[in-house]
Amino acid sequence: MSFHPGNIASSFGDRSNGFVSAIFHSPFQLMLEKPQAGGARLAWLAEGVPGQTWQSGAYYENNKLPAGWKINKQAKDRALARAFWDRSARLLGLTTG
Repeated sequence: MSFHPGNIASSFGDRSNGFVSAIFHSPFQLMLEKPQAGGARLAWLAEGVPGQTWQSGAYYENNKLPAGWKINKQAKDRALARAFWDRSARLLGLTTG
């Protein structure tokens, strides 16, 4: 499951010289949400119940599925998930083989 935290006004990029910094130092910053909004979205996920509050493999914006969004069939592929898990463990040196 993944989610978009929102366009949050934080100090991210505040000291850079690039595009992100330009946004934070322009009138566009007024369109950014307060950090509490992003925190509330994260709390919604942490406090939620998989299969009830949110679906595994889904993508959420503002604590809901975007219109027309569908779960990719690979998200339900148990063999693919197992292979990914095993490979990740090998790459991290948690298992051998």
